[in-house]
Amino acid sequence: YMGNSNEARLLLQALGCSDWQSFSHSQNELNLDAFSELLKEFDVTKPQANISEKLIKYLEKEESRRPSELIVTIHKASDLLNADWSGKSDPFAVVTFLNQQQRTRTVDNNLSPEWNESKTFSVPEEGDISKLQIQVFDEDSYTKADDLGTVVVTLKARGSINETWYPLKTATGSLKGKVQVSVQTKYLDPPNLVLPPAPTKPLVERTGRKRALLVGINYVRWEKNKLFGCINDVRNQEKVLTEKFGFQDILVLTDDQTDDTKIPTTENIRRGLKWLTDGSSPGDHLFFHYSGHGSQVTDITGSESDKKNECLVPMDMDWKDKIIIDNELYKAFYEAVEDGVYLTCIYDCCHSGTMSDFSVSRDLILEEDDSESRFLPPPDEIQDALSSIPPETERAFSAPVDNLEGKDVVAFSGCQDNQTSADATINGVKQGAMTWALLTSLQDANYQITNEELLNAMRRKLQGKYTQVPALSTTHEVHFSQPYAFL
Repeated sequence: YMGNSNEARLLLQALGCSDWQSFSHSQNELNLDAFSELLKEFDVTKPQANISEKLIKYLEKEESRRPSELIVTIHKASDLLNADWSGKSDPFAVVTFLNQQQRTRTVDNNLSPEWNESKTFSVPEEGDISKLQIQVFDEDSYTKADDLGTVVVTLKARGSINETWYPLKTATGSLKGKVQVSVQTKYLDPPNLVLPPAPTKPLVERTGRKRALLVGINYVRWEKNKLFGCINDVRNQEKVLTEKFGFQDILVLTDDQTDDTKIPTTENIRRGLKWLTDGSSPGDHLFFHYSGHGSQVTDITGSESDKKNECLVPMDMDWKDKIIIDNELYKAFYEAVEDGVYLTCIYDCCHSGTMSDFSVSRDLILEEDDSESRFLPPPDEIQDALSSIPPETERAFSAPVDNLEGKDVVAFSGCQDNQTSADATINGVKQGAMTWALLTSLQDANYQITNEELLNAMRRKLQGKYTQVPALSTTHEVHFSQPYAFL
C-alpha cells in the first residue's frame, strides 16, 4: 500500500497536507520515513482528529471505492518448465484482465527470466474485477508458443499486492515453476476520511511580561509528615524558567528561607497569588508551580459534585482558615485574570487531578511504586466525613465546569484526586517524581515540545515506577497541540 504513490498522495490530500516534498518523484513512490514524519506533524497540529488511529482503521477496513486502473508488474519467474528440445525455453508472460491482454518481452534461453515490466489496465465502472490471469509461454519461431504454466491471481479487497510469488500450473495440471507479481491500484476519488474541524480559537501573541510564582514546601518545621524533594522541585523549575524560557520576574516561596515574607504560609501564598495575577493583560504569560502536600476536605460550599474540595497544604495548615482549597485557586486564576492571559500551572502534590476544575483533559494510567507519598491525611473527623460520601457522587476527572472559553490555562497535575504523588530519590537527589519527569522530558526535547507530547514523554519516564496518574487539563482543546509554556 505504501508503495502506491498515487493513492498515498490522495490520502494526504484528504488529510489536508500540501507538502509533497517527501515524495521521491524520480522513483514515483512515497518515502515511508517522510510519510511517518508527516503523520507525526498531523498528530501534533490536529490532535483532535486522531489521524494515526483513523489511518489504522482506514487501512484495515475493506475498500469501498472502485479503482480506476490496475498496474500489474511482472517481476520474474523461476524454475520454469523446459519446452525447448534444442536448449532452454525462451519465456514471455501474458497478463489478462477482463477483455484486456498485454505481454512482456521474450527472454532467450532462460528458465529463470527477469522482466520487471509494468502493464496498466483500465477498470470499468461495473463488473467483477476480483481476478486477473498470468500465463508464461515459450516463444517458438516456427510453431505456436508452448504453454509453460498459468496462475489466476485473486485481487485483495484493497487491490494492491506487494511482490508475491505464485506457483504455475502446467497444461497437464502439475505445478512447475513460479512467477513473481505485484499489483497496484489507482483511484480517481480520495479516501473517505472526514476530519473534525480544527479548533478555531484565535491565538494571542505572547509579547507581554512573564511572571512566575513557585511554592515548594518540605515542612521542615513539622515533627512528622515531612517531605524532602519539594524545595528542589521549585529550584530546578526556577533554573529552567530563567535559562530556557526567559522568565525574570519570579517569586519563590520555600520553608528554608530566613525572610518571613518568602516562607510558604497561607498568608504569603495568598499574597503571592495576588502578586502573580495583579496587573496582567492579554499577551502576558503567568506560571504557577506548587510542590508539597495535597489533601482533601469536605465541601461546605455545595459547588463540588463529589462533595469534596482538593486543597494545598501551607506550612501553617490548621484545617480551618489556614488552607488553600481548589475553589480559592479558581477565583485567583480565572475570575481575577483577563481573557488572553496565558497561565501554566504545575501541581506536584496529591489529589491534584481536578485542582484546576477543567473539562478538557488527558490522563495516564501507570503502575505500582514504593516511594514516599505527598499526601497529608486529614484529621479523623474530616476523614470520617469524607469516607461517608457515597461512591456514586465521586466526580469524574472530566467533570464539566463553568464556561472558561475565553481563558488560556494549561495545568499539569501529579496525580488524580484519589491518588498520591511521589516524593522520591532519583539519581541520588530528593525530588518529586512528576516534576523530575516533566523537567527531564523538556531537556530531552531541547525544550521544544507540545503540551500533549510532554505528557506522553512524562508517561514513558514514570511507566512501571510510580502509581500516580499524571494528568493534563486545559480550558480549550487547542492548547494540547501548542508548545509547552506557549513560548
